[in-house]
Amino acid sequence: MKRIYIFATAFLLLAACSNSTKESKEKSNNNQANEISQENKTSSAGRIFNVKSGYIKYNNQAAGMEMTREFWFDNYGTLQYEENYMVMMGQKTGGSALVRDGYRYTWSYNTTEGSKMKFYSAPYTEFEKVSKDDIERYKMKDLGFETIAGKKCRKVSVEKPVETITWTWEGIPIKTVTKFGGKDIAMEAVTITEEDIPATRFDIPEGITFKDM
Repeated sequence: MKRIYIFATAFLLLAACSNSTKESKEKSNNNQANEISQENKTSSAGRIFNVKSGYIKYNNQAAGMEMTREFWFDNYGTLQYEENYMVMMGQKTGGSALVRDGYRYTWSYNTTEGSKMKFYSAPYTEFEKVSKDDIERYKMKDLGFETIAGKKCRKVSVEKPVETITWTWEGIPIKTVTKFGGKDIAMEAVTITEEDIPATRFDIPEGITFKDM
């Protein structure tokens, strides 16, 4: 199933893509399952972002609450690690996620169990190369360029599967505003650095059992 970078890189839309891939895998047709498996291998070998490695810190705001997202990536996005957390009364609560080898691992802080599922994200694609079918399917609109956190970003809106506006830089979401229940959930980068990331950042954590989803 074809995907475009705008959906793959947004928080909630990324989850939708992962669930869609999981559902497809569970179908009984073996040929279709093989096709999906091959698609995942191709995706993991290509560039998801157009920047090799770096670190981004985001602030997330929803329903009057503020969360922090810290995001590290390497090998043009095929390796990703993130932490999403809140600090209340001096206590840090939240969880982490890791993408590597075609899988996404997620777990909460101070836990011994997590989940594992197939990860798919299409290679980096310029908006001008997005097909007319996809533009119509997702009700996409090109809203031009804006500078966010010092980066020139492409601003694009979609109406499906979730109403979202995304500002992307080299395929990386720098800001997103997603509507849920008539309210906006916003995520915006406050720090962006292009830097080498230690390989150990992307190690699968020890002491956690991951269950296939």
